[in-house]
Amino acid sequence: MGLKPLEFSDCLLDSPYFRDSIHDHEKELDQANGAIKSLIKECQNLIKALENLSKAQASFSGMLQSFKLRYIGEVDVDDEYEYDTILSRKMSISQNYCVKFAERPGVDGEPQPKHFSYTKCDFPSLEDGENFVIVKTLYLSVDPAQRCQMNEDTGVTYLLPWQIDEVITGLGSCVIVESRNPKFKKGDLVLASLGKCKWQLYWKTNVEDLNPCVADGKLDIVYYGLPGLTSILGVQLHGES
Repeated sequence: MGLKPLEFSDCLLDSPYFRDSIHDHEKELDQANGAIKSLIKECQNLIKALENLSKAQASFSGMLQSFKLRYIGEVDVDDEYEYDTILSRKMSISQNYCVKFAERPGVDGEPQPKHFSYTKCDFPSLEDGENFVIVKTLYLSVDPAQRCQMNEDTGVTYLLPWQIDEVITGLGSCVIVESRNPKFKKGDLVLASLGKCKWQLYWKTNVEDLNPCVADGKLDIVYYGLPGLTSILGVQLHGES
């Protein structure tokens, strides 16, 4: 049951009904005031707990990343190498995410957030020999050409359409996080070929689809991506005329 309404006419008469209503309102205000103070206190406690949790997570993550297994003998056997690699990767990675294509906007439709999904995904693993590496995406190039990949038919032969519920692709620069290939080592900056770079934090790729970066990864996208190639071709084709 709600509070009794307060009428201005009752205030002038100062009736017993008005006095009872005033008392009920004052009591309700006191209770609301107490509840708000308790809520503020609990929020402050929650913020403090989250700050402590964040510090604890950072400390624990640092401890795990500095953890090093000691093996018997001078040479690690394959099982020890595999275990150490997996352990170090799991320690250094907290989550893996990707962007998937959820819905086609139509040939003339404007792309909206609903046409994509941002979701967690599994960690990649190296089980296909030395022709594959695991990379971490650093920079992604968003190009006009990707708009045609949202259609069922791109209209060109060098770009394939994105498929529903699959990770979208493009051009991007990455860093090697795990490799058994002599061409690339951990920490190398690489440029993934057009249409080969997944919009995913950590992913596995063939070394044939990678090229060493000549700059910091960000500039490589500018110079060797579609904008840079378009500029170069424009100068070469039209600069001579």
